[in-house]
Amino acid sequence: MSSTQRIRRHERGLRFRRGRLVAVLPSGTHRLWRRNLVSRLLGRDDERLDVVSTLDPVVRHPALDELLDSPAFRASVSVLTLTRSQRARVWKDGRLVAILGPGRHALWNPNANEATRLRVETIDVLPRTPREHDHPQRQRPRRSATGSLS
Repeated sequence: MSSTQRIRRHERGLRFRRGRLVAVLPSGTHRLWRRNLVSRLLGRDDERLDVVSTLDPVVRHPALDELLDSPAFRASVSVLTLTRSQRARVWKDGRLVAILGPGRHALWNPNANEATRLRVETIDVLPRTPREHDHPQRQRPRRSATGSLS
């Protein structure tokens, strides 16, 4: 038994087999084969397809950490890791589309036929503490024993 799923031009399909990501599918028509009739009747399909939009360049999926472990997924995205003192602004075609907080984030890589331009700015939000070499102390003129400046 099979089912057919259509993925539109601005979407990608995440194909899972037994709960693990096996492929990131491009736009087009794709067929999923249901291998085990008993599993299908019990609602535990061997394969499933999650269709996600690429109009938002930031990948928003509940299992993002598990997806980032898959080589197939990592080939389709750029991974951005922010520390607790960093934030990132994501610009798509000159417009601000997202502000990201600390943690691991994934951004869709544009297809070769897309004219989309992505730009990511990383910002450090904690104030820097001054160091000696950053702001050297001005040396005051020393007084000699006679009271004149040396």
